[in-house]
This record gives sequence, C-alpha cells and structure tokens, in this order.
Amino acid sequence: MKARRTNPWDRNATAESDGSQKQAVLMICDSADPYSGSIRYNATKSLFYARMDLRSFDLSEPSLWPDLDDFSALILCTEALHRLDERKIDSIRRFVSLGGGLVVAYRGWSVALADLFGVPTYSKWPQLVAGETEGLCFPTDFFPAFGGLQLSHDELSGHTSYDLIPVPETTIIATSEGGRPLAWFNRFGEGRVVYWNTVVLGEKTSRGLIVQSIAAVQPVSVLPIANIATVQIDDYPPEMFEQTLEPISREYPNMSNLEFYDQIWFGDMVSLARKHALRYTWLCVFDYDDDVQPSELEFDATGHRPSTAEVSPFNVAAAQAAADEGELGLHGYNHFPLLLEHWETSGKMVKALQVSSVQWTDSGLGPLPTTYVPPINQYDKAGARALSQVYPEMNAICGFYSGGDFERGENREFGPEPWNPDLFCFPRATSGYALSGMTRFVLASQIGTMGVWTHFLHTDDVYETPENFPDNEHWRNAQSLPWRADQDGHQTGLFHQFERGIAFVRKTFPWLTFLETREAVPIVKSFLENDVQVHYSANAITLIATHPCCFQVRINDGRRLNPVGLSHVEILDTQIGSTFALYTLRSAKPEIRLEII
Repeated sequence: MKARRTNPWDRNATAESDGSQKQAVLMICDSADPYSGSIRYNATKSLFYARMDLRSFDLSEPSLWPDLDDFSALILCTEALHRLDERKIDSIRRFVSLGGGLVVAYRGWSVALADLFGVPTYSKWPQLVAGETEGLCFPTDFFPAFGGLQLSHDELSGHTSYDLIPVPETTIIATSEGGRPLAWFNRFGEGRVVYWNTVVLGEKTSRGLIVQSIAAVQPVSVLPIANIATVQIDDYPPEMFEQTLEPISREYPNMSNLEFYDQIWFGDMVSLARKHALRYTWLCVFDYDDDVQPSELEFDATGHRPSTAEVSPFNVAAAQAAADEGELGLHGYNHFPLLLEHWETSGKMVKALQVSSVQWTDSGLGPLPTTYVPPINQYDKAGARALSQVYPEMNAICGFYSGGDFERGENREFGPEPWNPDLFCFPRATSGYALSGMTRFVLASQIGTMGVWTHFLHTDDVYETPENFPDNEHWRNAQSLPWRADQDGHQTGLFHQFERGIAFVRKTFPWLTFLETREAVPIVKSFLENDVQVHYSANAITLIATHPCCFQVRINDGRRLNPVGLSHVEILDTQIGSTFALYTLRSAKPEIRLEII
C-alpha cells in the first residue's frame, strides 16, 4: 500500500522520504468537450516544448483515476468540470491543500471547487459576461516579461469569460482593458492555484502563459530552455532600382534607392548588430521580376534568363558583404512561393532552384545555403521536396509559427517538416522593426515556452506605407515613419524603434543568446531531443538530462538558491520579483544538484 502523500517541499522532510517527487504534470481534459480541443493541443505542445513530463486523463474515456501523488501539478483543460464526481473532486482538493499546484487553463466551473478557484460559491452556473472583457493587461510581475504589458481590444479579444469576481484574498494576474479580472492566483491550504477566466490560452500565441502558470503554482519549478534568438532579414540584397520613394526620398533627397541601402541602411543594421551582439541571417532572392509567372520562366544553357528578358540585376557585392556579417540563406530564385499553383509542375520548381544554385556559386557567395525562408512564408508538399532535391545540404525551412494555412506551409511547429523530414521546421513568431504590444506579447510567450525567440524583418518595410500602397488593408510602416530622422525632437524612425525593441529584449532577457539560424537549428534539435527529469526534495533539486543544458529555476515560497558550493553550474541571470526568485543557469554536466535555502 502506498504511503500517504508527503509535501515534497516540507522543510522537515528528507530527501530519502516519500517527499522526493518528480516534476510531472497531469492534464485533465474531456475529448467530448467540443470547445476545448485547442487548449488541449496547446497544453500538450507547450509542455512538450518546456520538456515537462505531461500525462493526461480524459473524462470521457473509461480509465482509472490516477494517483495524484505522482504529480507536482494539475492542469484543467475543459469547462466540463461537472463530470468530476465527488471522489475526483475530493482528491483534487486534497492534492492542492497538501502543496500541489493547479492551473485552470480554460475557464470552467464547479460549485464544489469554487473556494479552491478563489471565487464565491454560486448555487447556479455563472453567466458569460456580455462585455468588459476586451484586451489583456498584466498589472504585476507575476509572470516575468509580461508585467506591465497592456494589449488593447484591437490587439486581443474573445475571452468569453464567466461573470466571476475573485475574492479579495486572491492576487490579480491579468485583467481586461477595462479592469475586469481575467486571471488570478489563489492560495488553498499549502497549495497554489492559477485560474484563467478566459479561453485565450487556446491561442497558439499564448502558450508561454500555460508554461509560466505551471511554473507559478509550485513552490519550486524547473524549466529547461534552449536559450537562442534569431533575427532573419528577408529580401537582402534588395531589388536594384534607382527610384527612391517616400519617406526615404524626403529623408535622403540626393540618394537613389540603391545608395540608401548600400550607404545607410546596411551600415546601420551592422552597427546595431555589433552593439547588441546580434547575428543576422540574410535571405537573398536572385530575380525580383514578378511580371513573368514562374510557369513561363525560360533559362538558357548556362542557367540564366535569356539576355532579352528584363531581369533585375542581382547585387553581388551586397550579398557578399552580408555573408561577411552573418549567415546568407536562400529566399528563392524569385519571390514566388514554391506552390504548384504558380509553377504548374515540380520540375519547373526544380529548374529554378537549380538556377539559384548556379548563380550562388557564380556570385562567389561561399558554401551553398542551409537555411531557406519561403517567399510570403508559403510552400506546399512539392515545394518542400523540390528544395531538398536541389539543395541536399539544406537544413532549415522557416515559415510562420502561428496563423495561416497548414496546407500552404504555414502554422508550423519546431521539428521535422511533415512533408519532408530532411528539413527541420524553424518557424518565425514575430516580425517588424517596432516592438508593438502584440509583438512583445508573442515574443514573451515564445521565450516563456522554451527560451526561444524567432523574429524577422523585411528590407523594404520602410516603403510599405498607406501613401505608397493605398489599396492595402495593413502596412508594415503604417505611420509612414522615416528611417532615422527625428520628428518633433524624438527618435521615431524605424531604426530607432528597432534598437529600442532590441534593448528591451536585452534588458528583460540578458541571458538570451542571438545566433545565426544555421547555428540555432542544431541547438533547438538537441534541446527537443534532450530527456530531462527533475526531482524535488525538501531542500534540493536534482536535474538529470541526456546532456547539459540551460534551464530556469523559479522559487515561489520565499527561499533562494544557495550560491555557495555550486558545482558544474553557471548562473547566467538572477531576477527577484515581488513573489518569486527566478534563476537562469547553464549546466556543464548531465546531472546536477542544487540546494535551496
């Protein structure tokens, strides 16, 4: 017979007692709940990325209720909590009261769990709120990097919250734009509870909040991280043409477009990279001619367009300079995505890619590329296979991380490309020069999930303004900002906005390592393959992994890591919050032990 659960963080417990516990999470879900599929999937993927041991119990499956003593935290991913019988409810209450953690990731209701959730007990099922739930604001530092962030109703909405107001003893984590509580923290006995009165965690961009919620409900949590960031620059070298459009023509009236990029833009980007220790991946296109459909392209025997074709010249010198300042990757022969609807046959895709390979070599750009970014972030099965046929050394394919159509190569996960396992999907999460509220939210969420940030820019973002493209619905430079020029004495140009954003990331995540994509991919692969086990005892943490890694330790009970006697561990950063201490560390051995005091 199994011994009664002992709180593993009880200071009177010993490492040899039953208090020793593994970091494992139980997801309680319901496959018959038609609305909670997205949160189940996001919880599964986010905790996989966070290298947590996740198991699940499906309320609609005829299986035995697990022994909760085997877990350090529970996550509820269904609103069908009425399907929990009295025995299950009692075991959840006991689990939390003895020190376990609970996250309600998808707003749900149970009269028997109301006090545990931190809300008054209502006799009836609460109604959905008709308004007051637009936007998302984080008034405290409860989740590092999210504190102080405020998203408007235009940036995030659709919470579909219950009309619940938490009791005064709770700590508000997130509110609507109008101040209605959307997430809060509650103490129940020795345990901790985070309740999300929203469905927003079902969005892929919110995955970091799932992971950080789990980290916040345990006295001590350990999160392995990959610790990499990448910045990719699409369409460099840019198209070579003399005409300069606004707002650059106003800021640099005597410069051609070519001169602006060669003499101003490139130097500014390189100086910023050196100042902030960035490493770019530049993505080149050999032909910007979009007047000829890919299916109608013709090439001569040397692998070039016939001399009669109006081919925009390729800026070889700019490409070589970029290769000297980072990684040069491939953005395509032309700027058409590898979709059969454009090319008609895979053979025509292969031919164009072969021409890009010839031009790469003829231009003296060094070894053939290993990183590919699809134009407009799209490709299909034929395109993914054609790429490896021409470039067998190609490693990474970098489309969209969230949003878009999976059948067009978008909405990808980190891992082998489903249509071509020879390629590794390394999707991009954020874009642009300006660190908007939503961009900050997505990057904080991605970093909060697995310690990775993937960002990209376009060289011509400065030109995409309402004046130049009046028929567009959205613009990358919607305010028609200049490149560098001040407005009303303020540094409002895109360059300054980008530097302020990078400075914020550097200050918030000083441990984050910026790498070229070709350097980052093997690290992420190794991270996802690493088998990490974490064991807690009264005053210690033991981490056992396949190989050394970076990781974060969050301590929520007022204690701290003992810096004395640390062996084979380097502390990269320490952050002391209002209710927690967060340590970012790098191990030098597969097995390490940390003391908590």
